[in-house]
Amino acid sequence: MDLPVEVAQERAAAINRWAVARGHFAHMASVDLHSHQHLGWRAGWQDSLGAGVIEVAGCPILCVGWAPSELQRFTAGRSFGQVYPLTLEHVAGKAVLRWSIPPAATEV
Repeated sequence: MDLPVEVAQERAAAINRWAVARGHFAHMASVDLHSHQHLGWRAGWQDSLGAGVIEVAGCPILCVGWAPSELQRFTAGRSFGQVYPLTLEHVAGKAVLRWSIPPAATEV
């Protein structure tokens, strides 16, 4: 649910009070703030590439979804110094997303 933080915290507290009054676990509900990663994932949820735009500090940020299997294919990404940049290029009056990924050793 997207609620103001204060409202979400009040609802979680009410649920927890309800649970305790009925003999249940005291922490059945909690509030987790959305991270930029979550907001980016949600913005691209319906796009076939998982691409969506969010705003951070007044700047539009393009987020592209990744799956764990893709991280394996691309040899673990950033932690191993392998980051594959995205660029937006103007082609025939449209914005085209270009993603340059070198071929795997078995594909060369």
